[in-house]
Amino acid sequence: MTKTRIFTAVAVALSGASFAAGAAQVTLYGVVDEGLMYTHSRTDGKSANKLEMKSGYNSGNRFGFRGTEELSGDLKVGFKLESGFDADTGTLKKNRLFHREAALTLSGSWGSLAAGRMGGVGSGAGTYDLVYSVGEVTDAVWMNVEGMHMTGRYDNMLTYQSPKFAGLQATLQYSFKGDSLNEKEGAEGTAKATRYYGGALTYSVGSFNSVLAYEYVNRGNNTATYKNDNQRNGQAVSLGANYDFGVMKLFGLVQYADGADSLGRLYASNLKTTYGVDEDDTFAFDGFKGWAAHLGASIPVCGGLLMTGLYYADGKAEKVKVNDADKAGSDLRFYGVNAQYNYPLSKRTTIYTGLGYGSSKLDASDDSRKYKSEETTVYAGISHRF
Repeated sequence: MTKTRIFTAVAVALSGASFAAGAAQVTLYGVVDEGLMYTHSRTDGKSANKLEMKSGYNSGNRFGFRGTEELSGDLKVGFKLESGFDADTGTLKKNRLFHREAALTLSGSWGSLAAGRMGGVGSGAGTYDLVYSVGEVTDAVWMNVEGMHMTGRYDNMLTYQSPKFAGLQATLQYSFKGDSLNEKEGAEGTAKATRYYGGALTYSVGSFNSVLAYEYVNRGNNTATYKNDNQRNGQAVSLGANYDFGVMKLFGLVQYADGADSLGRLYASNLKTTYGVDEDDTFAFDGFKGWAAHLGASIPVCGGLLMTGLYYADGKAEKVKVNDADKAGSDLRFYGVNAQYNYPLSKRTTIYTGLGYGSSKLDASDDSRKYKSEETTVYAGISHRF
């Protein structure tokens, strides 16, 4: 059966459920976001310019189904199935029908327990997006200039969220295997599978909100999986907060990461460029280590919302190896700044425009190799929710 037939069958079945479910309260929802973006980039002295249609920049394109049913007393069961797509091409994200989230949840006075595919507390995505929803002014929209460390969405995840006690709430997560489509890894729940652990404590009182989160990625012991990638287990600590003054809402976020896949908008591919690695070479490193910080503000202006943000990251790529030869590693530094204005045309439709700048730099101290990338963007678009 083709993906199209599968998708159609699921959509028809779930839409039919909305009429037959009664107390189940099934809802269809979504976002369609389209815009234009001009980008001027300069990498290692070479400049490039492009004007492109940009899909989902302000709000990720999605459609989904969610519903709840009361079982007995205060016990409820709910589900969320959310698909991501590119509106400019109509293609599904990541070769998955429900890439963004697919979860079943039991909830009661004791809290809630969810199982399925969902975002980590530091992913900036989905139901359990805690770090960025609290500490970052756009909730992880400005991916091209943020430079912060982010985790992702994980398969086979369990998430427990406690009730709120005097403004405090705890969230705990564990994934038995983060990516079931990765055939190079071992079986789910074994030591060869990459597993994710996450925990967050949020506190809200009046106009103040805060979050403290810890995340750990156990990459398993299947070293062949990471022959040309990060070989070290990763961890990150994030502390974020916001305060609404009425005339302005202020955001702040600081992070420390060790063994991270990315930091300062830099990845293994940038390291390979720095060290001149080609297809015939072997490459490995122990991830990025360092810290990142953000300060942002949102200000109501002329019926809309003006958002501004500053970003900084400083760190190092550790234990780099090229063809089994040890390298001293590379120092990294990142600066970013952005401003965006959102104006609501209605309760469901918003137009937006903005500009941003980001600069990433790697300096390989042992052989004077360097990598520098700068990017300036100007964009505008429209986002519609249903």
